[in-house]
Amino acid sequence: MEARDELIEKLEMAKVTINEAASLRRKVKEQKESIKYTESIINMYKGDSFYVLGAILKAVKYVLMVIVGMFLLRLLLVFIPFIGQWDLLEKLWYSPIFYIGLVIVATILSLIICIVKDRQAKTNLPKWIEIHESETKELKELNCKLEALAVSENAQMARSIVPPDYFYIEAIDKFIYFLRNGHAVDLREAVRLYDEYVHRNNMEKEAYKAAESAKQAAAAANDIAKNTKDIADRQEHIEFWTIYNASLSEDIKNKMN
Repeated sequence: MEARDELIEKLEMAKVTINEAASLRRKVKEQKESIKYTESIINMYKGDSFYVLGAILKAVKYVLMVIVGMFLLRLLLVFIPFIGQWDLLEKLWYSPIFYIGLVIVATILSLIICIVKDRQAKTNLPKWIEIHESETKELKELNCKLEALAVSENAQMARSIVPPDYFYIEAIDKFIYFLRNGHAVDLREAVRLYDEYVHRNNMEKEAYKAAESAKQAAAAANDIAKNTKDIADRQEHIEFWTIYNASLSEDIKNKMN
């Protein structure tokens, strides 16, 4: 009895260790995702830092957008009878002054946008870098805790008791249940009972799937039979009216003769 109680106590300790490890792994995963998000924000702000080439590229993009828009509008105005607007658009399309002004306006606009984003980046970037450093430090601490737990006495004790293929909470809970309620006197018997439990559950699931498949097959067979009957009824209906119409035509022909 004492041996069984001691085994149950060790299994409870093993369960605590496994739960703690699972919690640490979950926190590590969440921390990595948080760091990835922070890095994306940092890269975004770094990309918003002011560069002359970036301003030029933005200006070129704005100029091309306006030109493409005007070209599409010219195509659209072909189908709209507003000659005054068409003449104005044609004048702008062939006016060098318009394009010079467009380039100047686009350049000024792109410079303003770049400067504003640069100031925002300089204001917010240090804060996000600090957050990234804090998250990285916390991730290292979590990994250290996880490594320390893996080599701890409780973890070694858990690995010495629980077989490797059953190192999860559901199995250990069943081991404790079988031992505590007298279904098993040692861990080997508890493992055997758990294997039978898992096998029985799998068989029940397979039987349920087979039953559902049989129901679906039966329903499909009924649908096919119904469709076949409907087709046969329609064919019989067609044949009847075909014969009737032929007979009617023959009667009419005989009367005419």
